[in-house]
Amino acid sequence: MTSAIFVVPFRVGVGPTIAVDPGKTDGYGYSVIGQVPQAPTCLVRVWSDDATLDALAADPDTLYVEDCPNDAL
Repeated sequence: MTSAIFVVPFRVGVGPTIAVDPGKTDGYGYSVIGQVPQAPTCLVRVWSDDATLDALAADPDTLYVEDCPNDAL
């Protein structure tokens, strides 16, 4: 499974807001890396298929940072 790092909106009491197609949730997961204190955002590493990661990269509410190799745990 591939993964990538994104900057996504963050709301206090709710957490990160990640738009994922409900039909693409099989094998999907994410981990919060940390909050960005200067903005209401946080860094997340998302594990999913390439189509979902590409959709997140194209989403105007998220900022693609970088792909993560499978061996980078």
